[in-house]
Amino acid sequence: MTATTPTRKHFLYKHPLFKAKRTRQGIWYENSPYYLWWRYLRLNNIYEQMCLGNIPTDEVYNFFGNIHAYEDTKEGFSKWFREYGENIFCELKNPNTVVELDESESVDSWRDGGRIIVSIPTQQNTEWVMKQLNRIVSKHRDAAEKRKGKGKPPSSSAQFTFHKEPDVPALKRYLAIYDLKNTAKDDGKLRTYAQVGKNFFGNRLDLESAKAMAFRMNKSAIQIIENTLYGEFPKFSVRK
Repeated sequence: MTATTPTRKHFLYKHPLFKAKRTRQGIWYENSPYYLWWRYLRLNNIYEQMCLGNIPTDEVYNFFGNIHAYEDTKEGFSKWFREYGENIFCELKNPNTVVELDESESVDSWRDGGRIIVSIPTQQNTEWVMKQLNRIVSKHRDAAEKRKGKGKPPSSSAQFTFHKEPDVPALKRYLAIYDLKNTAKDDGKLRTYAQVGKNFFGNRLDLESAKAMAFRMNKSAIQIIENTLYGEFPKFSVRK
């Protein structure tokens, strides 16, 4: 029996890497938006109770599974991503193929924001056809860039899609602030917002500005964590 070659999965954003720091299609796992979705979901108390079996599970749990059964480490996330994340976040339609549809296929099944459907007259020469295709594709790419500039993510056929374009550096900062605010100090007490701001920003901001910024960033993190329960990431409405 001939072994079947595994189908290569495609992702809207660079997939997480666990050895190399960066490749053409991958990025170090801690800088991957898929890892950050996992990290924020781990902080959701209601989801944790589902994982512990204390309350009934929901549809999101059916896809993401018991993420607390995996260690909060590189190895833990790597294992979860192989077993769950790849199928959740991969594109159901290969974005790197051009498909010739026949009469038996539904046009609507291929109609989404990441693809265009064109009708090509076969009697025209190839050069003319390529010019027309270039014009059409360029128009759609320009529209996609405008959407991205407005914070809207590109269209995706994945089972779970991003609520808005993930700003990875900002999401990592929100997590750092959240950890500072919600992790007890050696004396068992939580830090004040002034202490969090001072710790995170140092001398880059005056104390009042640092305090206010820490409050907003922690509130953003809380909202993002809450919305992961509904399969929405990153979703928050705190004004920067």
